[in-house]
Amino acid sequence: MGLLFVAIQVNREWIVKYPALRGRAMETLLIFALALIVSMLLAIPGQPVRLLGVEILAVGIIYGLGVIAANRKTKEGSPNARLNRLLSYTTPALLSAVLTLFSGAMLIAGQVSALYWLTAAMIFALSGGVASAWLFLMGTSH
Repeated sequence: MGLLFVAIQVNREWIVKYPALRGRAMETLLIFALALIVSMLLAIPGQPVRLLGVEILAVGIIYGLGVIAANRKTKEGSPNARLNRLLSYTTPALLSAVLTLFSGAMLIAGQVSALYWLTAAMIFALSGGVASAWLFLMGTSH
């Protein structure tokens, strides 16, 4: 995540010119932030399962809205329009949002097995983060 901040800073003027790059940078940061925040919530000792579910659900809602906003920006003036269109409908970021919301709802219902779904959500998030970072860095090479 730190190298992504450096890449954004180094290419700041280029990113400002192209809305698609701003959207891709936003989505990539959100993806890695989701994995970090969920990991921190899971590390809180002695937390009731239902409270964890509420926290995960809240993070999932905020993350999902952020991903939708980032996808809208990414579509504007995209140099890789076809690839970006495909990813906006089948994106691992969107799938991780859905799985995170599902996991939060299951935890609120007291289903501890939701942690398996949450693990899948984080796998999709991290793989999507790597793909999104690659697309972002390829878009900033000028």
